Amino acid sequence: REVMEMAGSRDGCRVVVFAPEGREAAKETLNERLGVLGGISILGTTGVNIPYSAEAFLSSLALSLTVARSCGHDTVVGCSGRRSERAAMARLGLPEECFMVVGDHFDFLLSRCREMGMRRLYVWAQPAKMAKLAMGMINTSSRLWELDLALLLQMLSAAGIESVRAAGAEEMTSVGQLLGTLGEEEKRGFASLVCGMAADRCLEYAGGEVEVECFMPDASGTLLGSSCGVPSPCPREGKVPDG
Repeated sequence: REVMEMAGSRDGCRVVVFAPEGREAAKETLNERLGVLGGISILGTTGVNIPYSAEAFLSSLALSLTVARSCGHDTVVGCSGRRSERAAMARLGLPEECFMVVGDHFDFLLSRCREMGMRRLYVWAQPAKMAKLAMGMINTSSRLWELDLALLLQMLSAAGIESVRAAGAEEMTSVGQLLGTLGEEEKRGFASLVCGMAADRCLEYAGGEVEVECFMPDASGTLLGSSCGVPSPCPREGKVPDG
């Protein structure tokens, strides 16, 4: 309007808003997963939209699930964060729209997967969040739950992993510290045990209507272990699915 007034024009005009190299820039965003195709969305001055509120985060997650279902997929991958998502993408032969960052809201993801008729959910989470899922804390927020390391020690003992007790585990404050005391074989045993318990808890939360398989990568993306939660024995126990 300002330009038209300056030019003294009253005949109207056609305005085209465009972003140079927008299609290429969009490949570095999550646009395609949300159904924004052929260009980049313009938000504020940076082009970055981070949902800071829980309501906005859940809305974005719900939209991601809708896009995946609309694309004909009945399998999705819920990841605790971007590192877990990168590890999952490197191993799973699934389209990009099947992957989504969940944060703490695995309860919301499981409920929506059940409502939308999803057949299978792959859960990828770092050790601490996976341990919370194993204890039945389906929303893993630290505001709601504190990780019970004493219970983790009981779980380790149940799996025959006793060496951690000799390393002063009672004084530790994180799962990472616990893992640091274990050898490679013990880590795998711990990861498989925790993933199995987490998969069972998630399966229960979903009412037994969604197959759940849990994967525990470490901070570098190395897969420590996995386990299934299905009504019948899992045919892929201990293996990484290929799609």
